[in-house]
Amino acid sequence: MRLWPRPQAADDDETPRALQLQVAMPLASAHGPMRLDVALRLAPGEWAALLGPSGAGKTTLLRLVAGLARPEAGRVDWGDECWSDAARGVFVPTRHRRVGFVFQDHALFPQMTARRNVEFALRPGAPRRLAGDWLDWAGLAALADRRPEQLSGGQQQRLALARTLASQPRLLLLDEPLSSLDAALRHELQDGLLRLRRGDIPGHGRPSALLVTHDPAEALRLAGRLLRLEQGRLQQDLPAAPPSDDGCLRVPARVLARHADGAVEVEAAGQRCRIAADGDWRVGDLVLVSAAAPRIEAASSAGRVS
Repeated sequence: MRLWPRPQAADDDETPRALQLQVAMPLASAHGPMRLDVALRLAPGEWAALLGPSGAGKTTLLRLVAGLARPEAGRVDWGDECWSDAARGVFVPTRHRRVGFVFQDHALFPQMTARRNVEFALRPGAPRRLAGDWLDWAGLAALADRRPEQLSGGQQQRLALARTLASQPRLLLLDEPLSSLDAALRHELQDGLLRLRRGDIPGHGRPSALLVTHDPAEALRLAGRLLRLEQGRLQQDLPAAPPSDDGCLRVPARVLARHADGAVEVEAAGQRCRIAADGDWRVGDLVLVSAAAPRIEAASSAGRVS
């Protein structure tokens, strides 16, 4: 278990808040122009995973929440704070939203050492030694004086995550934050994020989070809610199912095809399989499959199966 650094200061804004957004804007994708049009509410402390094909608008949605892009229409609210309202011309800059963003490309400062990258994220008045504590948490203490170009892809990703968490964000925006890590390290850092989500780390509160991932197992493990975005629209919104009574893990999967005998072909955790199914499932539907059962049954009209 990794030891989390002590918080740098008492949080001056501990009131749980909900994220509420209804945004729209045109997008260009590999398949041509499309329109992002999403309405979403994230409860205080809630973690939701965004799944869907590349080019669906997942990263753009995170950028709109962070204030790195402006919607053509709609608004973004954090509790009673209006972060963005296209109709009224309201736009709160990213630096005043106190969000933590882990980018796909890490977005580290190339001219700074690993230590300076983390120091940059510390809140005003925080002791500089905390940067070393966060580097130690990320397993990078021995590499503190190296610049990003001197680090491997996995090391850069750990540095980006440490820098984000060091800022004590109220809202985490995670764009494939663990994709460059080997399985063992990925599982270990998932454990840490899961503790953060549950509020098990003294002094660190319970930030809300939006997680973009292409790993269904990671989505199921870290998030309490699964959102499928396709062509700029939310197609499904499901609660993440806990393990069933027999201890079997339910894995998110996507329906690839329907067969005349009633079976469906699904893709789960990178594997394709054919399963007997009850219900009128459509190609593209998000479902939950139990690894112990060769059969899936309808659990709700929203398209969840178990």
